[in-house]
Amino acid sequence: ATAGVLIPEIEFELNEGGLDGVYTTVEGLIEKMYDRLKCVNPFPHGDAATKQHRTNDGEEFSDPCPRTKNYLQFLQTLDDMKNGKKFPYTMIISDPLSNSFIGPVPHHAVQISSADDDNHNCSLQNYVDPRIKMEPYERSFEQNEILGLNDINTENYREATKEHKVNCDFDGSDLPNHFVRLDTRRGPDHPHDVAKGTLDGDETVMGLGSA
Repeated sequence: ATAGVLIPEIEFELNEGGLDGVYTTVEGLIEKMYDRLKCVNPFPHGDAATKQHRTNDGEEFSDPCPRTKNYLQFLQTLDDMKNGKKFPYTMIISDPLSNSFIGPVPHHAVQISSADDDNHNCSLQNYVDPRIKMEPYERSFEQNEILGLNDINTENYREATKEHKVNCDFDGSDLPNHFVRLDTRRGPDHPHDVAKGTLDGDETVMGLGSA
């Protein structure tokens, strides 16, 4: 839920935190991004994509505009990646909170699990996939700002709080025990003390002068 996805070959970038948390495969992740794009941009699909008038001539339906064609082609490229029709491509998953887990392909996971059951000491820690590269990195200032970490004091915060209290001269003794409205004038929208309209012949006294 805190990771971002980048596919450089098609200039696709999903901001960090742009998807919900999910346990899936590479193909499943691409399908989720495909569905999300299709859901938030519904007009290039269905009748809205084929039965449209780009002008008010009222005649035959217009062809999709160039922007719509590029968008549909982009979705088709994502679909080809998911179905293994477009290779190679690079998927970069960047998680500033390190909440993402990358595991082996399913059949390798079964082999590792079976080996562990047989006490062959073949754990996930020893598993290496040459197609996966993991790089730790330090968060940028912008990432810390988005996560609200730049303003957090994590060192000597108790001493800083104590010093702040000692240096604070305000004790609240000069505050009034009640508040008085200084401006009692009423405008034309509220001529009475209560919200009651004026009717002809109505002599009802409202507000402070009422019984």
